[in-house]
Amino acid sequence: MSILDCTVAITGCARDIESDISRSLLNLKKVASLFKKSCFIFAENDSVDSTLEQLEKFKAITPNTQLIVYKDLDQQEEYRTHRLAFLRNQLINTVHTKYPDTDYIIMADLDRILRYISINQIRKCFDLEWDMIAASSIPYYDIWALRSNKNTTQFLPIDFDCAAMIESENRAYTPKYRLKWLNKYLKTRQHKRSVYKWIKRYKIKLSGEQLIPVNS
Repeated sequence: MSILDCTVAITGCARDIESDISRSLLNLKKVASLFKKSCFIFAENDSVDSTLEQLEKFKAITPNTQLIVYKDLDQQEEYRTHRLAFLRNQLINTVHTKYPDTDYIIMADLDRILRYISINQIRKCFDLEWDMIAASSIPYYDIWALRSNKNTTQFLPIDFDCAAMIESENRAYTPKYRLKWLNKYLKTRQHKRSVYKWIKRYKIKLSGEQLIPVNS
């Protein structure tokens, strides 16, 4: 099936990103133009800048746009990663409920990373076969994506929790072992240094954050 014959739901979370959201929304409209039919669903919580106002303006001039607003979410969920997981689950549930026949769901970061989006590369993705596709950046920085615990994450039944490794007394998880694994996985010296420094800096913060299931 051609991308021109497909429908898409473009979703994303937003909080305090007023300097980036205008350009991000413009780029997402370009992405939407690749598809036969599209809708936008955004979740916002507790912004103290103009993020919510900009989303409301976008909704007012863009058909098939839904905005979900949560107040005081940071008082209900202590960790930012938990709030993001909760909001993304709500977005996916909304798509399944309101747009059950949608062919594809795009979960976008609405901050500055969307400045560099390539419409041509997105189009090329649909020449390939896949069930889920994800994008990152160089250097690789998202250590959260490298965490999995088969006892708590039912959709990815493997054990690899960087934070647990850091706290572990097991000799198998010494810094030398972690660095060896990162060398193999991340390929380049630039990536290795970036992620290893990130682990050392945030290990205390990460050790307090538990993995939670994400809807599929």
